[in-house]
Amino acid sequence: SHVQPDLATSATWVIISFLMLVFMTSIALGTATATLVSRSLGEGNPSLAERFGWESVKLGMYVMGALGIAVIVDPGPFLGIFTDKIEVIRVGAPSMRLIGAVSSLLSAGLILVQALFGAGATKFVMIAELAMHGLCLVPLSYLLAITFGLGLLGAWCAAALYVVLLSSIMAWKFASGTWKKIQI
Repeated sequence: SHVQPDLATSATWVIISFLMLVFMTSIALGTATATLVSRSLGEGNPSLAERFGWESVKLGMYVMGALGIAVIVDPGPFLGIFTDKIEVIRVGAPSMRLIGAVSSLLSAGLILVQALFGAGATKFVMIAELAMHGLCLVPLSYLLAITFGLGLLGAWCAAALYVVLLSSIMAWKFASGTWKKIQI
């Protein structure tokens, strides 16, 4: 993918600006979830803590899923919020569609990270995040974008895989219920 570096950089910043909406919404839901999980565990009600976690994930996935579908259908207006440069929108559209496709999973992963924080599973989250960044996101971004020449879309493909891993690993940990037994 031979895109001028300044266009790829501009498109990346526009996509990141859009992603901030997903991040802020999901982390806000996650922070509320962490509080509810922590409080429920403190009250000796782990089943309520689990219910709060999954209900928050559903809410985040519904909201970000709807947004993601709109982005997949037509990324132009969303990119256009942050830039009026047609070339940046053209270059960013395929990556933006990809991000739209995983936005509900990103929301689920971020909410579950916060829920696990609320339960005291901070060490697990830290180790998992370090492993995913160091073994997946960074090397795969380089491999796809540079080595295989996929450019901007390759880097965002690596980010999409990271999101799938994040949501899968955090859902596995949350579903395991081991966090219910952590002593804080």
